[in-house]
Amino acid sequence: MKLIILILVGMLLCLVIAYAASPTGITLIMGAGSGTSPTGIDLIVGLRGEAPINDCTYVSGDWIIDDGSDCVLSTVTDIGGNHFSLISGSVKIESTGGIRAKGCFINADQAMYIAEEGRLFCSN
Repeated sequence: MKLIILILVGMLLCLVIAYAASPTGITLIMGAGSGTSPTGIDLIVGLRGEAPINDCTYVSGDWIIDDGSDCVLSTVTDIGGNHFSLISGSVKIESTGGIRAKGCFINADQAMYIAEEGRLFCSN
């Protein structure tokens, strides 16, 4: 048991040093064991920093929203000859927003709201 405590303290000291050296920091979560750990302690370590980009942010290629994101578009996003698909999540296009795509697919179970002057252009 003492060895396990020493290992955990050593890991914690390494994390503190890494936290001080990293501009984004490190997240440390310790909790009661789930039964899969021989020590009974779960240790989860991850980088802390900017939030990951969700599916609301168009980068390139086909724009597929399938992670349950609730997107609000206030500007027109032209994805050129690529397709737009709303698989899981919701999209609200405000009066100043829009999507211009070669083709569009909206899953019947998902929410799509387009304000009176919002735009959804889907060509073949």
